[in-house]
Amino acid sequence: MRHDLQDIATALHTRPITDEELTALRSHATAVGSSASTAEQLKEKEFTVVHAAMAELYRKWPEKKTAFQGCEEKTLRDMKLVLRYCLYSAVLDDSSYAKDRMLYWFRTILNAFEFGKDFIEDAYRFAQKRVNQQLSAAEAKSISFMIEESISVFRN
Repeated sequence: MRHDLQDIATALHTRPITDEELTALRSHATAVGSSASTAEQLKEKEFTVVHAAMAELYRKWPEKKTAFQGCEEKTLRDMKLVLRYCLYSAVLDDSSYAKDRMLYWFRTILNAFEFGKDFIEDAYRFAQKRVNQQLSAAEAKSISFMIEESISVFRN
């Protein structure tokens, strides 16, 4: 649970909810309420998104395709995993969820293989582009935001 929501829950034991807290709860409820549609659309389009992004990635970086055994399969697996964690963060309305649970760790793995930050950024920019093309604008917004967060983590 988000820390701000935990703080609200704790505070409500001793006082009424404030207008600011009520606004935060409404915002959270709206985000969580739309997440089922986002999850459904991403489930339907995940295959298209990751395969199209990977194809574009290896057209730009053909030499990376043979850098490691099973590179394409691992790219597909990793893109799916990042998209799913982005979705989980959207469902929870908690941008720190993916960072804390997966992205910081995954950045270490990506850096160990020395693909380079430009290649990694391209991979997720292409995925972001495909998400924006394949999902409705409303559903793509939260996933695209989290992909942007992922890129930021991977670049640092």
